[in-house]
Amino acid sequence: MIRRGALIQTFIMSLAMAMVLNFFMASKLNFGHAISFSESLASYGAAIQFGYSAVSYGQLATVIGSLLMVGALFTFFFTTMPGRAFRAVAQNKEVAHLVGINEGRMSIASFAIAGLLAGTTAIFLAMAKGSAYAGYSDMLALKMIAIVLFAGVGNLTGGLIAAIILGVAETMATGYISGQWSPAVAFGMIFLIVMLRPQGLFGTRV
Repeated sequence: MIRRGALIQTFIMSLAMAMVLNFFMASKLNFGHAISFSESLASYGAAIQFGYSAVSYGQLATVIGSLLMVGALFTFFFTTMPGRAFRAVAQNKEVAHLVGINEGRMSIASFAIAGLLAGTTAIFLAMAKGSAYAGYSDMLALKMIAIVLFAGVGNLTGGLIAAIILGVAETMATGYISGQWSPAVAFGMIFLIVMLRPQGLFGTRV
């Protein structure tokens, strides 16, 4: 479908498959109950403590692992030939095809890389939370789509900065207003950006 240019249909099918898998895991995996991590892997016990603030082992592993993963992703896309091929296909499929880049293979590989990153992110999130269940993905998927719109489609650096901005905004809203208002604050910022700057805060770039 991607090769035929049916991008919207492919996106909708991906969401549908995600919903089916989510329902299957929620009902069948561990009988629908949350899976708890062991104390050695979850956010129990302070690894670093300064004043009234503390960073647990799970949170420390999440931060270090995320930084390594983001660094590896940027290194792959900007310094290797396969990474440049991915960016070439995203920028102009026709020209990439003319220079001999296999668009179908790149599309399949991009789905594989996205799945690997999503799975690794899920592990880090479960470590930070101390447990895991299928419903974690619902709000996160919506936030990821919102971050892409907030930053600009195809802008990796902008997406990283936008995620940090929204994370800080939600944390500030939780601390100074109420935890129930944190999603409203984040999505309100996204709404304003999309209305005032449809191409995203940092613009569309590959």
